Amino acid sequence: MLFLIKQLIAEKSKRISSFDDLTKRADKRFRLLLKYVFTNSVFYRDLYSKHGITIKDIYNIKIDDLPFTSKEILMKNFDAVSCDPLINRKDIDSYVKSTADYMGWYKDKYKIIKTSGSTNNYGVFIYSKREWDILRVITVNMASNFNVNPFKKVKLASLVDTRGLHAGASLMSDIPKLFFDILVIDIYESQKFINEKLNKFQPDLMSGYVHGVCMCAFEQMEGRLNINPKEITTSGELLTDEARNTIATTFNCRLINMYAASESICIATSSPNCQNLHIAYDWNLLEVVDEFGTKITNGNSGNAVLTNLYNYSFPLIRYKMNDMISLHYNSCPNCDAVYPVIKIFDGRKEEILTFTRSDGSEESLYYSFINFFDEPNIKAYRIIQKEPNFLEIQLVLLNKMQTDEIIYLLDDRFRNLFLSKKLDNVVSYNFAIVDEIEKNEFGGKFARIITFDNYKKQRTILFG
Repeated sequence: MLFLIKQLIAEKSKRISSFDDLTKRADKRFRLLLKYVFTNSVFYRDLYSKHGITIKDIYNIKIDDLPFTSKEILMKNFDAVSCDPLINRKDIDSYVKSTADYMGWYKDKYKIIKTSGSTNNYGVFIYSKREWDILRVITVNMASNFNVNPFKKVKLASLVDTRGLHAGASLMSDIPKLFFDILVIDIYESQKFINEKLNKFQPDLMSGYVHGVCMCAFEQMEGRLNINPKEITTSGELLTDEARNTIATTFNCRLINMYAASESICIATSSPNCQNLHIAYDWNLLEVVDEFGTKITNGNSGNAVLTNLYNYSFPLIRYKMNDMISLHYNSCPNCDAVYPVIKIFDGRKEEILTFTRSDGSEESLYYSFINFFDEPNIKAYRIIQKEPNFLEIQLVLLNKMQTDEIIYLLDDRFRNLFLSKKLDNVVSYNFAIVDEIEKNEFGGKFARIITFDNYKKQRTILFG
C-alpha cells in the first residue's frame, strides 16, 4: 500500500509538458526493459540473438528493428519468457483450472489474468504485485476524473464477469480501498438483481462492459433503476455512437471510455472533454502495422502492436494484437492532452442474446459466457438462436469419444447460468456435434454467436 500511495503521488506530481517529454520517458523505460529481458529472459535473448541483436544494441536500436511477438508465440514459449521458475505453464494452467478467485494471488506473488479467447488459443498473462500497483495507478489516473481523497471515499460500482480470472473483475476488485468503496457485480446476474444492488449502493462512479452499462441505461429510462453517478467508465467492447449517446443522455454524467486488454488492462482512455482515446504512452508503446508488418504512420488502420513498459514478470515487446486501430502519433489534435490518440475500428463485437419471459420482461446474456467453451477437447463452437427462446449449440470436438463428458459439463454450466438469470423455465437448448463450423454460414466469417434476428435475415436470404 505504501508503494501504491507513493506511486500515485509521483504520477500526479509529474508534469509532462509536451509530446517530446512523453516520448523521452517512454524511451527510457523501453531501454530499461530491453536490458532486463536480454539479461533475464531466455526467450527474448535467443529471439534477439537470432536476429543479430546484441546487448550493446539495446541503447540505440529502434523499436522497428525488433522482431514481433504474439500470443501464439509467447504461449508456446511460456516457460522461457520469464526468469522466475514459478512462472511455468503446467502449474499455472492447473491454477487457472482449479480456481475462479479473481481476487487471489498465485503463490502469493502474481496476479494471473486469463483471456476469453478460444479454447486452444487462450492466453495467460502475469503481473507481480509491484506491476499490479503500477497498473492500478495508471487506471486511477487515466480512467477517472475524480480526485481521490482518503477522508471521503468514492463509491464505485463495477459490472464485470466475476466467474474466472478475468481482467476487469481482478482490477476493479483491487482498486485502492483507501480511496474507494467498491461494489463488484457479476454481469451474469439477473438485471433485477443488478438494479437492486445499484439502487441500494447509489454509486458515485460506475464502470462496466459497454453492453452491461447500456442495459442499465434502459432500466433507468424504464424507472426500475434510479441512480445518479457523476461519472461512468465503459470498456470491454466497442463503444458505438449510439451506445455513447444512450448512456450519456440517460445518466447525464461524464462518460469515459477505456481501451483495455488482458495484456495491459488500461492502455488508453477518453476524457470528459474529449472522446478521443488517449494512450498512456509513457507505460504502453503502441504501433500500427499492415499485413506485411510494415509500420503505418499516416493515420490509416492496421494491426495494433503493444509494448508493455511496466511488466517485467511476463514481458510483452512488439506484441501483435488482433485489434484494428489507427494512430495519431503526436499530441491529441482535439484537446490539450499531450498523449497520442488511437481510433479502434475492430473491437470485440460479439452478438448479444436476448430472451423474453412470459410476463414480457427481457433478459440479455453478455458474451463472456463464451468462457464456458474453454475446454481442451473443444476445437470450435457456434451458438445459434433459432427461436426467440431456443439455442442450438454447435460443437467441434477433438475427441468424439468424450462427447457425453463435454455435453454434461456444458449443460451444467448453461443450466446454472439460466438459473441465475431466472431464465431456467424460459430458455431451452440442445447440443449438436458437427465436423466443422462453416466460416460464412449465418452471417459472418468470425461470428460465434448468431442472434435470432440475424438468423432470420440469413434464412430469408437463403430461402426467400
